[in-house]
Amino acid sequence: MFWKTILHRPQSTRLRRSLFQIHLWTGLGAGIYIMIVCTSGAALMFRGEIQRARHPDFFPREASEATEAPMENVVANIQAAFPDHDVVGVGAPTADQHTFTGYISKDGRFRAVFAEAASGAVIGALETGSFLLSLQNLHFYLMSGTRGLMINGIGGLLLFVMAVTGVTIWWPGIALWRRHIRIDPGSGPKRLIWDLHSVTGIWTVAFIAMWALTGAYFAFPRQVRQVVSLLSATTAGVAPESAPGGIEPGPAPTLTGMIARAEADVPGSRLVRVSLPASNSQSTQVVVTRTTRASVENDDYVYVFFDQFTGEIIGRYDLAERSLGDRILPWFGRLHVGNFGGLGLKIVWFVVGLVPAFLFATGVLVWWSRVVIPRTREMTTL
Repeated sequence: MFWKTILHRPQSTRLRRSLFQIHLWTGLGAGIYIMIVCTSGAALMFRGEIQRARHPDFFPREASEATEAPMENVVANIQAAFPDHDVVGVGAPTADQHTFTGYISKDGRFRAVFAEAASGAVIGALETGSFLLSLQNLHFYLMSGTRGLMINGIGGLLLFVMAVTGVTIWWPGIALWRRHIRIDPGSGPKRLIWDLHSVTGIWTVAFIAMWALTGAYFAFPRQVRQVVSLLSATTAGVAPESAPGGIEPGPAPTLTGMIARAEADVPGSRLVRVSLPASNSQSTQVVVTRTTRASVENDDYVYVFFDQFTGEIIGRYDLAERSLGDRILPWFGRLHVGNFGGLGLKIVWFVVGLVPAFLFATGVLVWWSRVVIPRTREMTTL
């Protein structure tokens, strides 16, 4: 009987009325936060295009035909140009990015550095106080570091709750659902606002739920990994450690030597990037590919880990051997930022990314016209 009522007359159930209250007060309580995060995220969709327009020398349109500079020289050049920073890693030029891209850190802050492909000479670095970096800090950290990241994770879960309760509230019953997937422009103002809210919400609910869950992933990666592991074991993400104790005196291993060993370990491969240790316990990471350097990692990529003190291989992670769980995890980030489908997908992500802000605005108007104004009138007539 209960399910029959849900299918045909859901408005009469106590469950729907309870979910409506959850949806309403969650939206009113978290609405401003959702507007800030969603609009800033939509703007960041075109971060790459904005950076290319502002710094054309960092992002040349044509690839160099000269021989590529040795990676060890590029790392040394970056370190010399920024002696008070630590070089975290450097990526080799790709089909989309025709310069070396390095990352340096100081006091927990990271900067992107660029070097010419042929000479390895440092061109420059992105500014630390730019509007884009501030926008990124706002979107991911709410200008509050790890605390803001945690708040974002909770906010993502609240947004998911709103998506689920919104679907339940929208469901009008079997006989009427077709009417509720379109907007009637000829209806009155109150009905039009309700249609704008509910119809827009139902057509975009899958996107909103996806952004909510993938956003929560950045704040709770370990918990998400545990959930994914219930479907399939996850093995990626843990690099083996170096062993600083008991090291025999001798020549220090070179980055060039490690790269050569990694390429020999994967015959026919070419270098993609290196990640350098930030402490005595971390390993040096060399990533190679069996084919071409792709914009998104694929099964041709192999991670080779080296003991930073001996230069010996202490681990290897071949993406071709990933489990299903390992293949699922990277998609949390890719789906969230929409970096896997070109400009057309970015435009879609940008437009739909603004929808939660629109839903908050229309939701407030519905609440104001249907709840606040009638109650105000009742109070004035007493």
